[in-house]
Amino acid sequence: MITDTGLGSVQRERSAKIHMFTTSLPSTLTPTTCDEVLADLERWLRQASRAAPLDEPEASFVTASRRAGRRTRWLRRLLVVAPVAIVLAAVTGYSALETRMARREAETAHRG
Repeated sequence: MITDTGLGSVQRERSAKIHMFTTSLPSTLTPTTCDEVLADLERWLRQASRAAPLDEPEASFVTASRRAGRRTRWLRRLLVVAPVAIVLAAVTGYSALETRMARREAETAHRG
């Protein structure tokens, strides 16, 4: 008779934990919620990875979650930087326009 050793229980616990992550997520995930869930998963993986390696489906889930987290962080940064860049471009363009208008006005005044 085969008894349940630590490895089988660790893998069952790991599968249950990952199942919990996938099924207990709120229906409306905000970026903060996603970050918190991913941080919880990362913390849990650091603790549990010493016991046994991940199965292929679990590793795929973790990889996809990390990829989605990176993509979300990149998009969030872009949404912060893009408006700042647009404002800076508008100010620079307006400044250049003012300079050209002042030069033309000075040339016109100098000729006249």
